[in-house]
This record gives sequence, C-alpha cells and structure tokens, in this order.
Amino acid sequence: MSGLLETLRLGPSGLAAPWALLLLPLPWLVRRLLPPAAPSGTAVWVPFFDESRHPPRHGGGARRRRFAALVLWLLVVLAASQPVAMERTATTVEGTARNLVIGLDISVSMLTRDMGGGERGPTRLTIARDRLAEFIARREGDRLGLIVFGGRAYPLVPLTHDHAGLAAMLEGLDVGLAGTTTNIGATIALAAARADAASGAQRVLLLLTDGAHTAPGIPVDTALDRAVEKGLRIHTVGIGASEEGGTPIDPMRDLDEPLLRRIAERTGGRYFPAADPDALTDLLATVDELEPVADRRRVVRTTPLYPFPLGLALLGSAVWVGLSLRRRPGADETSAPGEETP
Repeated sequence: MSGLLETLRLGPSGLAAPWALLLLPLPWLVRRLLPPAAPSGTAVWVPFFDESRHPPRHGGGARRRRFAALVLWLLVVLAASQPVAMERTATTVEGTARNLVIGLDISVSMLTRDMGGGERGPTRLTIARDRLAEFIARREGDRLGLIVFGGRAYPLVPLTHDHAGLAAMLEGLDVGLAGTTTNIGATIALAAARADAASGAQRVLLLLTDGAHTAPGIPVDTALDRAVEKGLRIHTVGIGASEEGGTPIDPMRDLDEPLLRRIAERTGGRYFPAADPDALTDLLATVDELEPVADRRRVVRTTPLYPFPLGLALLGSAVWVGLSLRRRPGADETSAPGEETP
C-alpha cells in the first residue's frame, strides 16, 4: 500500500493526499456493518401481505439515484485526495533555514574617507555597501533583511528572497537618513522583533558600525536580553582605519570595542575589526563560513486541481436537490425489492 501511495505522488500529475482514497469503501462499510433501523410504533396488519411482497419491478429511479450518489461520493473523495499537476521543468532553489538581517550604521561618521585612497578615496559607507553587495550575492537561498540606523533604527527591507531588490536599496543609501548619532540598542531590539516573526529558522544579525552607542532610547543590555530570548545570534563588525590622509591614527578611536565584543559573546556570535577594505572582505568571507548556505534542493512547482472535482460534486448535489424538490409525490413510490430511496 505504501508503494502505491508513493507512486501516486510522482509523475506529471498526482495526489498530494493519496491516503484519502481509503475513504472510498466507507458507504459500503456503513451499509454492511450498521444494523438496519428498527421500526418504531405499532405494526400494521395487512391481510394480503404475501401477495404484495413481490410487486412489479419499477426500480429504475432508485437505481439512478443510487448511481448518482456513488458518483458524487467519488468526486468528493477525489477532491479530498488533492490532485495536483506537476511541472517537469519548472524547478526552483529551496530557501535555507536561515534568516540573516544586516544592520548598517549610516550615521555622519560613515562619510569618513580613511580606508584607502586618501582624501579622494571612498567613504566608509561606500566600501561597506560594495562589500555587502558581494556578500548578498553569495547568500543565494537565504532570507535577508536590512536595518539602517543612526539616532534611530529603521527596517528598510524586511526578510526576503529578493536579493536584487535588497542590493538596489543598499546602493541607494546615504548618510544622515536616520540621524547623526548611533543607536545600537534600538537596532538589536528591532532585529530581535524581526527574528520573532521568523519562527522555526536560524536567526542572525550582522551589525556593522564605526561608533559607539550614543543615542537615547532602549539600553543595549535590555535589547540584548530580548535578542537572547529570541535566539538571535549577532556578529558585530567594527569599521575603522589604519591611516587618515597619510597620518597614522588610532584605527578604532571612535569605536566601543568592548561593547561590540560583549554583544557578540552574549549572543554566541563573533566580533570582527575591519580597519581596511581587505579586512572587511575577509571577515565577510568568515561570516560565510560561520553561517554557511545550506545545500540547495530542487523542488517542482505544482498546480492544485481539487477545485474541479469539488465543484462538480457541489453542482451535482445542487441539481439533485433541485430535482428532488420538483419531483411529484408518488412518482417513484414503487421500487424493486430491497432497493431504497435516498
């Protein structure tokens, strides 16, 4: 039986719930196993009972009604088995069980040009956007989201498989859209809320910032409590530089590195310092290793066909009821012995 059910699932068409076919003999079993209804009240004595036991056979109407009932039952069972049409060539890549949110700092300090190229070199934000675009292209199958933050945190892109749309939104980012300060606590709290909506999947936040938590609002510790409760793992990236305009400086002078380390350790993630574009590229490759893309699986798209037999069953039932209401009294009063009128 299991082999037959498995066969019914395959091919250009099949049944999504073939076990429903087991309901086919149900009317026959009910008729065979349940006792006939016991007569109630006082029996009527008929003096010519023996002569009336075998009246002329005029049971065509009863047989037709029984056949119609059988057809309607077959249609209902067929609809319950959920027939589907399967496309042989239409396949897709199944998404992984990982939801990864990118939290990107777009405060004014991200305009600093200290990660190579001197005063005319790219800004921190430009380098972060370029490296993140490469990172997004490698995450095929993952659900990715984007949160931008400054003085406030905004969910710019919800979790989605539309990586092209996410990359386009990332490309259009500019500093100052979310304020001039840095609100790390609100970003973590917002990511934790988004993780709660993504139940049943691994939840990861990749937090990139070049500063410290300087904005009022949700304390970082409170946000971390929510993240731990929701099972959100956070990898933090500290963006800085080894030189600015040719003058050596402290690359992380504006970063609260102890805080970023504590955020990562508390949630089971890792902290990565990124002093130059190459370091940012390498650390994002490391994130790929820590959060690998699951094996791809090819799936076949299906089109449900159950509305067709279900619709025929409903239409047939409606016609039956209509004919029953229009039938004249006594039109089918005589039937073959043992035949019943439904």
